[in-house]
Formats: sequence, C-alpha cells, structure tokens
Amino acid sequence: NAVLYANRAAVHLRKRAWHAAVDDCRRSLQLDPEYTKARNRLATALTELGEYDAAVREYDAVLAAAPDSAAARRGRERAVQKMRE
Repeated sequence: NAVLYANRAAVHLRKRAWHAAVDDCRRSLQLDPEYTKARNRLATALTELGEYDAAVREYDAVLAAAPDSAAARRGRERAVQKMRE
C-alpha cells in the first residue's frame, strides 16, 4: 500500500539512504499518484542526491496539489538554491 512505502521512505531518509528512499517513494506513487507526502519525500531524497531539477519538479507537483505546504515551499527553495551553487 502507498502509505507503507511512503513511511518506509521516511525511515530511509532518516538513515540517509537516499536511493532506497527514492525507490520506495516511486513505488508509493505508482500505487497512489496523488499522495503528496510520498512526492515530498521523493523531492527531499532527490535534492540530497543532487538531482535538483527533478526535485524542483516534484516540489512543484506537491505545491500544485497542496499550495499551503510550507515544507514543500522550503524544500523547493533549498533545491533551487543548491542548483545555483
């Protein structure tokens, strides 16, 4: 189920296992493409992997679905800043 994969991705993020987090987020989104929590976690992992363009796209998708998401807004700003460095 989508929640299980997204929750496991959260554990991977805490362990700094970025690739595993990406894999679980993608599995979660295959099951529920509208699950913004999984998409936000995917964006976080992509940022940590240096895949800033992809991260910004994922954050944009989160913000389209949840415009008030402060976490997505902060994450997007961070990814954009890293892109410029």
